[in-house]
Amino acid sequence: MRLLTDVIDTILNGTEAEKQTLQMSYFEIAPTPEYLKKLGIVGESFTIRYGIITHHRKKDSDHDFTADEWKQICAKITEPFAVERYEKGYNLFLDLMHNNNYVLVGIEVKSVGKSIFVNAVKTVFAKNICTKKDIIHVSKKITPEQQALLNGTNLHQYPAVKR
Repeated sequence: MRLLTDVIDTILNGTEAEKQTLQMSYFEIAPTPEYLKKLGIVGESFTIRYGIITHHRKKDSDHDFTADEWKQICAKITEPFAVERYEKGYNLFLDLMHNNNYVLVGIEVKSVGKSIFVNAVKTVFAKNICTKKDIIHVSKKITPEQQALLNGTNLHQYPAVKR
């Protein structure tokens, strides 16, 4: 399985012929750290399908990431500032901004063979408010803006510095 960081420029900026060679492919983003496995995110690595990236790019500006932002997502996915459990998977809140909002990565743990699991990325987008409350992990390094998001308040209404 190829690494997403190795093919992201082709996916976003390559010719149609180059992109066609990547269709129907899965890409590894990063290995799963042990502390996330203990939370239930048990796949050996985070993966994403070609179609998830291309479909989301056309959706709206909150889903349309640059090549550099995708590379930052790959670097930060193993250290979310918060993890939220929902009925079909997990949301990882990354310490990365897009359109002045934090990036959320939605994943599902999927079986790809006998006792082999991956953390399949289902969505990636910018989010400015957290509406669910099933937070199962919060980083010790959380900022006031990140805490505002987790509290269900718009982080832009509550700046870190009081005036």
